[in-house]
Amino acid sequence: MKRSRSKPNIRRRGVMAVLAAIMLVMLLGFIAFAVDIGYIGVVRTQLQTAADAAALAAAGSSGGSQAEMVQTAQQFAEANKVAGRDVQLNAGDVEFGSWDAGAKEFTPLSSGQVGTAVRVTVRTGAGSGGETTLFFGRIFGMASLAQEASAVAAVNPRDIAFVVDLSGSMNDDTDPRYSTSSPAMIQNVYDDFGFGTYPGNSQYAGQSLGIRNSSSWVYYLTKRGGPLRGSSIPARYRVTSSDSSSVRTRKAYAWVMEVQLGDPDTGLMPNMIPVPNADNSANYNYWKSFIYSYRRKLGYKSYMKLMMSKARDGKLAGSYTPLSLKSSLCPCPMHTETVGGESFSFPPSEMPTHAARRAMIAALQVIRDRNQTISNVNQKDWVSIIAFDSISKETIMLPLTDNYSSAMQICTQLQAAGMTGTEAGMGLAYDHIKPENEGGMGRNNANKIIVLLTDGMPNQKQSSTTTINNYISDNDSVWTDPDTGEEVNNWVTSGSYKNAKNAALMQTSMMRGDNWYAFAAGIGRGCDYDFMDRVARMGATANNDGESPRGSDDPTVYEAVLRQIFEDIITNPKLRLVQ
Repeated sequence: MKRSRSKPNIRRRGVMAVLAAIMLVMLLGFIAFAVDIGYIGVVRTQLQTAADAAALAAAGSSGGSQAEMVQTAQQFAEANKVAGRDVQLNAGDVEFGSWDAGAKEFTPLSSGQVGTAVRVTVRTGAGSGGETTLFFGRIFGMASLAQEASAVAAVNPRDIAFVVDLSGSMNDDTDPRYSTSSPAMIQNVYDDFGFGTYPGNSQYAGQSLGIRNSSSWVYYLTKRGGPLRGSSIPARYRVTSSDSSSVRTRKAYAWVMEVQLGDPDTGLMPNMIPVPNADNSANYNYWKSFIYSYRRKLGYKSYMKLMMSKARDGKLAGSYTPLSLKSSLCPCPMHTETVGGESFSFPPSEMPTHAARRAMIAALQVIRDRNQTISNVNQKDWVSIIAFDSISKETIMLPLTDNYSSAMQICTQLQAAGMTGTEAGMGLAYDHIKPENEGGMGRNNANKIIVLLTDGMPNQKQSSTTTINNYISDNDSVWTDPDTGEEVNNWVTSGSYKNAKNAALMQTSMMRGDNWYAFAAGIGRGCDYDFMDRVARMGATANNDGESPRGSDDPTVYEAVLRQIFEDIITNPKLRLVQ
């Protein structure tokens, strides 16, 4: 039997070489694809970085015009490189609108409006410096690619509480009792009252009739044979032998207030208000009390001393002085001034309170202008005005609102009085603007801003010393100097009114614990900037040197400096990238 033989293997030379070539081409294709895809991803990241920076910068400059915001966006975008080239951001790729946090949606606004959010789109394209050039894509017929990236930056709405010190020291600069008062500022108040040139004339009670300076001047004025006797004296003031002691006294005081002081031609105070009227018991008692108190030196200057000392809440013989808006004997004299092109009616210009009034109005005008294009009330900044002086007299002058005009009108009514219970004012503000679910009137999604306007000298507290000390023990607060590494204790450890200061700082510390921001705006010649710096450090608003903004010792620039402080606070909102 024949055994069959197997067929010999046929050798196919070159097959592997061809296969290898094909595989190499495919491999090179995959590598080219991977390189281009990776490069496209790098460029996309660079575009996103530029868009993020530009959106945040534009939103952060929202206090300016739309053109200024576009310029800021371009500046920050073009500081980046994309695909090896400087970014070119077109003005049309900066959009202004509003951000709906619930729907996570950006809605553009019409031309000229700013809103609460900015969307920036950065591109590589024909009009933006050219498309992204590919390394190997041209092998497949694609030499370049247009890319883009967008970012939306939104300004968080803010609940802002202006916490205003209305203690008695807030009129010290116009109080002639103090050597540190400003004659120029006092003259402004004289002008408001129509008192002429400061300080005006003055003399002892009865001096014009030759009566010597004496605490018993009424006796000399009314005694038998005295100056108020005789036919030359008008019957209204003439003393007769049949007059009782009380009648003689009344006639003497009536003569001093109506003739010596109030006579329109010869009186020391012809424009005195209220106009003296001895027939009106409240008017008579008011001026009698003034005359008795300042009998050794009667005139506009002594009257100004009296009004500044009584301030808003003090009474003279049961009546408020005309410096106070509460005055009933006569209306508080009002005058019109312009702030930011708008007219407002103010009471007399006591300082530094008047500078605070005007600066706060200017700040509210900035807030209004920044919010005027926002239609959704919940996306607007809300403001409130909290006033404080003596303990238990702190008050919400204006609850949280977006009615900025009402807030401005409230500012015109600020007047000084009383002691300085800073803790009470801060505590009231804290309770008022915290979120509704915590018992306040604020919003959950809003940044909380406290602006403390004061001369920085707390002298009253609500909390017990034990409560304050226990809080300090449980809450260390230290600021570290970034240059020297030196640590500074933010709590006050010694000195006058230590506990009153720490009580206010305790309120600041609790606010910061809730991620609030507390700004300290100082005003007045005697401002305690050591205390103000402590507030700023604990409120996370101090500068790199651990300091609060500095006011001025010059009353003529109080308002300008305060305006700048407020504007810096308002035009630097907290931002977030939302898309």
